[in-house]
Amino acid sequence: KNLNKFNNFKILKLSNITFSYIREKRLILKDLSIKIKAGEFIGIVGSSGEGKSTLLNLLCGLNKPLKGLFLIDEEEVFKNFHNLKSWRNQVSYVSQNIYLTPYSIVSNITLREDNSFDKERLDYAIKTAQLERFIKSLKDGIYSKVGDKAMQISGGQKQRIGIARALYQKKNFLILDEATSSLDKKNEEKIISHLFNKSDIKQTIILVSHKINILRNCNKIFYLKNGVVFEKSFYDLEK
Repeated sequence: KNLNKFNNFKILKLSNITFSYIREKRLILKDLSIKIKAGEFIGIVGSSGEGKSTLLNLLCGLNKPLKGLFLIDEEEVFKNFHNLKSWRNQVSYVSQNIYLTPYSIVSNITLREDNSFDKERLDYAIKTAQLERFIKSLKDGIYSKVGDKAMQISGGQKQRIGIARALYQKKNFLILDEATSSLDKKNEEKIISHLFNKSDIKQTIILVSHKINILRNCNKIFYLKNGVVFEKSFYDLEK
């Protein structure tokens, strides 16, 4: 079956979502409702243990709510397996901890062992993830090996390769979960600015960060506390 069902989705809605893990009595998400339009840049903030990871897993289609609806253009994602697979096919997720193979930078970005990659997409991913200068400084360029446990590169370079991998996939829904935490301020701001000013891709971006300053361009910011969501402005958070 074709998995492009939600390719050009217009709106995502979580409606009165309640979630709890089997072994826990407490509710992790409580009657949560949010609306995200395609192409929006959304910030998510909240202290550890307030439900951020649970919400992200739900948005990825990994956590099924106890109650409530996860709607894409008014169609329930968890209605059947085809809907679920079609939605998961739209999502790219970059976490704080990136897994890399010991092989080349290009194979880690494109997830291909051969040279059958899309050069234009690769260039876009490398440029946006601020990897250009680093790759140019290497003798073997994109074919340089990252080494066992990525020992040949820094934490920031590793994160940028993870971001480039997600960008190369060109999915419609991109989640960056503290994905720039090891980057210096300059590179981090350049990446966020590039993503915010993207004109060629109608990508919806979820940015989770404890660094308030990088959320200033967000269309909406959802603040999670005790499993309840509040919509905040950047200026509210700055106070």
